[in-house]
Amino acid sequence: MSEQQQAGIQGIREIRDYNGRSYRVGESPRELIGRPRSSVLTLAWLPMAAVGVLQYGFGAAVPALLERNGWGLAGVAWLLAGWTVFQAGVGFPVAYLRERNRLDPRTVMVAGAALSALGLVALAHSTGLAGALLGYAVLGGTGAGLVYAACTSTVAKWYPERMAGRVSVVTGAFAYGSVPFLLAAVLGLHAGNLTPVLDVAAVVLFLLVAGPGVFFRDPPPRWWPAEVDPRAWALGRNTNPGRRQNPPASASSPRCRRCARG
Repeated sequence: MSEQQQAGIQGIREIRDYNGRSYRVGESPRELIGRPRSSVLTLAWLPMAAVGVLQYGFGAAVPALLERNGWGLAGVAWLLAGWTVFQAGVGFPVAYLRERNRLDPRTVMVAGAALSALGLVALAHSTGLAGALLGYAVLGGTGAGLVYAACTSTVAKWYPERMAGRVSVVTGAFAYGSVPFLLAAVLGLHAGNLTPVLDVAAVVLFLLVAGPGVFFRDPPPRWWPAEVDPRAWALGRNTNPGRRQNPPASASSPRCRRCARG
């Protein structure tokens, strides 16, 4: 460990705000992960855009799916509805466990990358609706939910003082997943080339999610940026309006939570 890192660790302080919430102050992102925390936004933005292909790109592939498989619109609607249910259903419990530091973000990202890619592969090779439901809706939806929860929770941990704004930047990337498939549809996506296009998309998706995902790391519990005074932030009216009436859900000990309720 370098002298700079040792000095940073020795300077760690625990600060409590007026609600009894505890904040760990004194470590910079460079000391913890060797890079600025802005890199966390970039690492999360790319996977979110990649898994967006599974939802927003699906519409561009619908004509080719109908042509190749002979499905009706009702069957296609069931596919997307099933995907949405699993994506949302998995996201909440994973985010809950991530908030309590019970799941490592790298593990969640790699698992999400594999399942998301398998969802595209299943869509590429399944001509039966049941196989597509199992592969695209169940596996793909679960994978996308894992990636969504890991990206948003990791960004939230690194930006506790600007959580809503930074998380919205990452979630906004989800819609960009439609761009590659919209281009493919314009350039001539059809039943004859649907399978190879989806196979290639699955490989690219896996690399764009798992690649950044292996660099995901959480800050220490209750970490807070040293340049922002957590007590002033919690009390601020001009810089942080409404915070006294709606205190942040910062991780804290049971004792601190009892203090906050009291």
